[in-house]
Amino acid sequence: MPTETTMTPEKRNKLQDDYVNQCVDDMDLKTLIAFAHDSISCDLDDHSDNELVEIVKEFYPELLNAN
Repeated sequence: MPTETTMTPEKRNKLQDDYVNQCVDDMDLKTLIAFAHDSISCDLDDHSDNELVEIVKEFYPELLNAN
């Protein structure tokens, strides 16, 4: 059974940042692209249709003309 570890916020942030950097460093380009795609898609799932349109308008308005 794991014991509870208490860290300062600074130590936690450093450990978390080190872990994330190691994970990203260990990914090949294909895996990194798939992860980015899934992450962005999952984030957008939480937005309403109107919010999605506003996001697209802000960054890639030309996509709205394509549909």
